[in-house]
Amino acid sequence: MRIVYLVLSAYAMGGTERSAITQANALVSQTPGHDVTIVSLLRSATEPHYAVDSRVSLRPLIDLTGETPELLETALAPGADPRALHDAESVLVPARWDRQFSALTDIALEHALRDLRADVVVTVTPALLASAVQLLPDSVVVVHQEHRSSSQRTSGMEPLLAYAPRADTVALLTPAIQEWLREELGPVAPTTVVMPNALPQGAAPRSLLDSKVIVSAGRLVMEKQFTKLVQAFAEVADELPDWRLRILGAGHQRPHLIRETRKRGLYDRVELPGAVTDMAGEWAKAGIAALTSRSEGFPLVLQEAMAAGVPCVSFDCASGPREIVEHEVNGLLVTAESVAGLSAALLRLAGDDDLRARLGAGALESSLQWDADAIAARWVAVFEDAVARRASRPRFAALSSVPPRTPTTAPEVDAAGVTPLQARRTALAAAVEAARAASDEWLVIPPHQREAPVVVVPTRDRGRFLEALATADAPGYLSLRDPANAGWHERRGAVPDLARLLQRGRTAWLALEPWPAGPDARPHLLSQGCTVEVEFWETDVEGDLVAPRLNPYSQRIPRGAERVDADVEGVPVRTLAVMSEPTVDEVTFPIDVVYTWVDGSDPVWNAAREQRLAALSGTTAASTAQTRESSGQARFISRNELRYSLRSVHLFAPWVRRIHLVTAGQVPDWLDLDHPM
Repeated sequence: MRIVYLVLSAYAMGGTERSAITQANALVSQTPGHDVTIVSLLRSATEPHYAVDSRVSLRPLIDLTGETPELLETALAPGADPRALHDAESVLVPARWDRQFSALTDIALEHALRDLRADVVVTVTPALLASAVQLLPDSVVVVHQEHRSSSQRTSGMEPLLAYAPRADTVALLTPAIQEWLREELGPVAPTTVVMPNALPQGAAPRSLLDSKVIVSAGRLVMEKQFTKLVQAFAEVADELPDWRLRILGAGHQRPHLIRETRKRGLYDRVELPGAVTDMAGEWAKAGIAALTSRSEGFPLVLQEAMAAGVPCVSFDCASGPREIVEHEVNGLLVTAESVAGLSAALLRLAGDDDLRARLGAGALESSLQWDADAIAARWVAVFEDAVARRASRPRFAALSSVPPRTPTTAPEVDAAGVTPLQARRTALAAAVEAARAASDEWLVIPPHQREAPVVVVPTRDRGRFLEALATADAPGYLSLRDPANAGWHERRGAVPDLARLLQRGRTAWLALEPWPAGPDARPHLLSQGCTVEVEFWETDVEGDLVAPRLNPYSQRIPRGAERVDADVEGVPVRTLAVMSEPTVDEVTFPIDVVYTWVDGSDPVWNAAREQRLAALSGTTAASTAQTRESSGQARFISRNELRYSLRSVHLFAPWVRRIHLVTAGQVPDWLDLDHPM
């Protein structure tokens, strides 16, 4: 099979470039081997940063190593100025998508792709995907590989969503990203597969785990959040006097890390050696690997650390870490952004040699699934499937034949007669029952003036809570929602299904609530105001619970804080004493409602109204006419307003004590006078 990888620069250092080169090297090593070419749009150095197998053809298009950009293949018109073209904006890839493209790259790509002889072209960025599907012959299959957390793209989002439907196959790093892309594109979504990055070929040296060094690596940029790692290490440094923190990499955040290190008094405990060429050797010197990124695709840092048998501590990102780190099996997963949780995990792992050895063995076992040759065989199957599908249809299928997208709705469930108050009570009772079964430290933050009560469960008991929720007898009209947060896209599902699916991650909160729409896709009575939230609080090194979000009371609950019994929405719960008291702006006294109403169709009452109007005296004719107009019979025609309003009080203001109906001696024929309210 003739396979071409289209990359921005095979000469640069980066995870995307390394992954493409690793795949190419593994494909030529297959039996039988494949004809593999790497087309590098730019040559930014004299030699590739990563080793390229001699059997792989490397074809750069534009040389940037000199003072002036040079097109390496004849494609320019006589007298054309490469520098001027390099400074002009690309037509294929607008600057808002990627500023590394120009009019010169347009010419180079058109020259290289318009007559390209290949079975499959693999693109590795959305901008290259856009270029490929516009320029390649229709006979060439396009497989696009996403190497980032696609749902968190900024400049690359537009070309991805615009051109992904025109690819034969789109490969995503994780099921969560695959689900997001399918949801975004709906009926025009292409064939998608989930495929992890492979580890580089060759044996990796193994760590003996006897070195008391916490190692992290990556570009020193804000996205990696290395300052949070320094802060977490500072919280436990006194309890781990023999341990050091080593952060490998270069970038503009280095001065900030130095400043943070000095501020924390860690001059001789935090090392910043810069970028290194032998990462495999560095992992062999590590005792613990750490990752604190805000977002990741499928982090090679964790894969390489595990290949060396090093246990990992990682923030849970929207993509990557939760698929790599299996909590308590090959590492420890921490709630995103939680410095308290990270410091507690580092202290636990550094202070327990047996735990480190057990998780290290689990890490080594996990790394076997990313063997380059095994992943290459899976890629060949993906390519062959795409080629077979192309033989039966053209690339650009008419979108006019695509059926309209069907919105996700609730299953056929019966919620007839259920009021919002009953729905809230049911949801809260289910969450409290699961919390009680999972933890001894659960509590409820009453809503008071907030929209929803919050059930608090320690993060360490998160798995048991979700397991209990999955087996709870929750009615079908309730759904579980994983909110959009920290890069995650929102997910919603039946309570047992989503509870089981969420077991692997470390998201900080979720919501239990009725489905937002019925089977007919229309909002229903219970779609608003019936939510119960669940928060998972990390435990810090002192054993205190630390909140993942702001609340009106405290971000930290001391270990052993006394709980008191309370009633929330008619459900017995336990909370803190301060949380059980009413707030200063909360109404606690009884509320009554008074309606005034007349029956405008009552001829006796209407005759009396006319008589009173006729008896008016001492006014001018004009004012009398005005009074008659404003007191006309149209004002008293019943359109069932009273009935709808009383129903609304019953549904949405259940805290009303009593309703007083003041009439002219009339009683609506539909009103039950024996009702207790």
